[in-house]
Amino acid sequence: MTKNKSREATAYARAQILAPLLTGTPDLAWRTQKLKAVSEESGVSERTLRRWLAAYAENGFEGLLPAERDLSALRVIPESVVDMAVTLRREVPERSVADIIRLLEYEGYIDVGSVKRSTLQDQLYRRGYGTCQLAMYRGTGVGAARRFERTGRNDLWQADIKYLLVLPATAKGPARQLYVSAFIDDATRMVTGIRVYDRQDVHCVLDCFRHAMETYGIPDRLFTDNGRVYIGRQLKQTCTKLAISLSRSRPYSPESKGKIEAFNKTLDKFVAEEKLEHPSSVEQVQHDLDCWMESFYYEVPHSALDKKTPRQAFRENKKIQRFLSADELNRAFRTTESRLVDKTGCLSFGGKKWEAGPEYIGFKVDVSYASDNPMDLVVEYPHMEPKVIHELRIGEHTTERRTPTPFVDADGSRILAAARQRKENDYDRTGATRFKDID
Repeated sequence: MTKNKSREATAYARAQILAPLLTGTPDLAWRTQKLKAVSEESGVSERTLRRWLAAYAENGFEGLLPAERDLSALRVIPESVVDMAVTLRREVPERSVADIIRLLEYEGYIDVGSVKRSTLQDQLYRRGYGTCQLAMYRGTGVGAARRFERTGRNDLWQADIKYLLVLPATAKGPARQLYVSAFIDDATRMVTGIRVYDRQDVHCVLDCFRHAMETYGIPDRLFTDNGRVYIGRQLKQTCTKLAISLSRSRPYSPESKGKIEAFNKTLDKFVAEEKLEHPSSVEQVQHDLDCWMESFYYEVPHSALDKKTPRQAFRENKKIQRFLSADELNRAFRTTESRLVDKTGCLSFGGKKWEAGPEYIGFKVDVSYASDNPMDLVVEYPHMEPKVIHELRIGEHTTERRTPTPFVDADGSRILAAARQRKENDYDRTGATRFKDID
């Protein structure tokens, strides 16, 4: 299971790198320029990116899964050879793995063809001298955040979740901390999604994200911080399914998310006004926030937009918006995990037993659930219809177990019959052995 998760994580990482190349115009010049930019940003060679794109075009997400390999092969290279390879990489970081192998062969450290490029590359990566790692070391401006701004609407959204205010305790319950999840378009400063919640988790983020995309379209890229609500598997899976490139800021560098942070300061004005109203419910705060945004943000001229309002800038932008149907969004916002169905036809999920059915006994199935309703489980398996499953209820009587696979009555053992026939054939061919004829 751990090995499969590691392969999936690698595939998700590759999909995130490829996301900018999966959107936009199919123009060859644009693709070539974009390929070079993605290569420089990610540290992955253009040749590797082309290979990933071809695999994705042929097999989709499955094509990005790395091949299963025998890790014992990593021990084939002697430590002394790896040490020398590290030295050669440190001398000239621009040396490719192929060049290092060729140099080791020329200098007699290894036999020609005895070391594979991928094997040495893995060893260098484990030592901290992989190509991507060196690219990060060579990066300039440690801790610095340069200003950037996209030109097209939905090129990039920034996201953040902010403490809002506290609802006072009532006879029905204790005081509650409220939070606001927000998404802002980088190019136009349009707040595409803003929702109030009484909890702070990934389900709030996904709910707000979906509302934003239903109204304003699908962004090409999403930029977040490293908060726990953004680094989980669920947001990453959703972005991958929607071909959205997910990237994060450096830890403790709020300046890199300048636009959403600036909006948060603007939002403090609303908080000051709302406290005067003494709200008692989430619904009241959400309604007041919607009214305030209409009058004091969407229609207010912005100095960075040539005095245009965010709404005006978004509407006048020429970039085509990308929308998806409700069914496509439903599939994208379902999280999938693998589970093994036991001999009783049940599987474990969320600390509980769920009835999958005898037809799945012994199968490793995919279990998907909606982000806002983890108890809505659907089982999927190749060549079988998806099935909604329910939590196991133990009654007073057992149910009859159905045999998962049909058996055929046999008149006798075909194995033993074949063995007897083979022995008879050998006897007929060689005849009986007389010991007195043996010298």
